[in-house]
Amino acid sequence: PVFIIANIYRQPSTSTVQFCDDLFDFFTAATAVSERLLLCGDLNCPGTDSSSVDRRLAAVLEMFDFAQHVKQPTRLDNLLDVVASGASLSVQKRPGRRCRPRMRSQTARGKCSGASSL
Repeated sequence: PVFIIANIYRQPSTSTVQFCDDLFDFFTAATAVSERLLLCGDLNCPGTDSSSVDRRLAAVLEMFDFAQHVKQPTRLDNLLDVVASGASLSVQKRPGRRCRPRMRSQTARGKCSGASSL
């Protein structure tokens, strides 16, 4: 079976409305090819609180029965990064260390292990 991984970046300066319309079109085309789709990326669509995404993005995910697996802020107090999948994929949290993000100006990289598995 076909397995699609979509890694998407949305520049914060672009229209959230247009992005969500385009994402809907992408989901429509991708799910016609395969039910096994994993969406991830820096979508820069923060919600009204630190544990949610923009309501329009949430609506697109809900229309395709996708679950957003990131539940905590990923940059300051905003949830900007998304890992979402449909019911045909099982995403499970694995025990391990949490990722510790660092500011871009720092030279050392944060280490991540055991974040999730498919």
